[in-house]
Amino acid sequence: PMPELDTVEEVRRRISDNCIGKQIQSVETQPDSIVLKASTSEIELLKGRVVKAAHRKGKYFWVEMDQGPHPLMHLGMTGSVKWKLNDDEIPSGSSREEHTGDGSEDDEEKEEKEQRSSADDFQPSIKKAIKAREAKVWPPKFWKLLLKFDGGIEMAFTNKRRLGRLWLMANPETEKPICDLGFDPYLDRTVTGEAFHEITSRRKVPVKTLLMNQAICAGLGNWMADEVLYRSSLHPCTYTSTLSKEESTELIKNIYYVVSTAVDCRKVGKAFPADWLYHYRWSKGQKGVIDHLIFLFPLFSNFLLLLT
Repeated sequence: PMPELDTVEEVRRRISDNCIGKQIQSVETQPDSIVLKASTSEIELLKGRVVKAAHRKGKYFWVEMDQGPHPLMHLGMTGSVKWKLNDDEIPSGSSREEHTGDGSEDDEEKEEKEQRSSADDFQPSIKKAIKAREAKVWPPKFWKLLLKFDGGIEMAFTNKRRLGRLWLMANPETEKPICDLGFDPYLDRTVTGEAFHEITSRRKVPVKTLLMNQAICAGLGNWMADEVLYRSSLHPCTYTSTLSKEESTELIKNIYYVVSTAVDCRKVGKAFPADWLYHYRWSKGQKGVIDHLIFLFPLFSNFLLLLT
């Protein structure tokens, strides 16, 4: 899945925590004109620059240097920023399990899984072992840009499917694509229910399409849009022109709630709330998860009825 606002904000925060005030000692790139929208010689101008700040809007993030140009990045579908903090530690990038707690298991569950010897369990075990081995490799697989800072910190921009992008810009905030983005619901909570109703009533599109339109609401993607609609009890195909003022107000309220909660949970490494549709989505519909949600949270049952 494409990284959404919460994941990109986590990347921005890590850059801010690890790099502000540090000088880039060396710059390495892999030849890739699809991902890297600047030449090798242009990117090498980053050497010697000092990081002043890290910014984000929607799904884009950029690093402000003491002088231009400034690198602007988009992770695409499978991109990530990975870190090596010193010679002995190679932490992973911003993985979904790492920051939501979704991968945790109690001792009984672990023991039960270890006792299984079926073919169904063999393949995931192999994949897990490969993933753990790859996590120890530096630079990481599919890296496109590698920055080494004073103090031993290294940052790698990776992009497996080559759908991410890196540009160098004189002023990212005032140039395309940033200047074409709509409001960022984590950075800008000034859009009222009435103002949002004006936005929805002027268009006749499925409400999920509107939520994912980056020129209107920057940062939301598939799972966040679904979470907002789930909490608002709205079918994704409901036309925006049919929404009442009350429904539009509830919608913007839930946009703010989902975005802020997701960002806060990632910041402290805490699991997302138990009543979120998110858990069913990433459990791939496992029966125990859906039964748990239906039993505890009538809202989930109502949402499933909307989709039938």
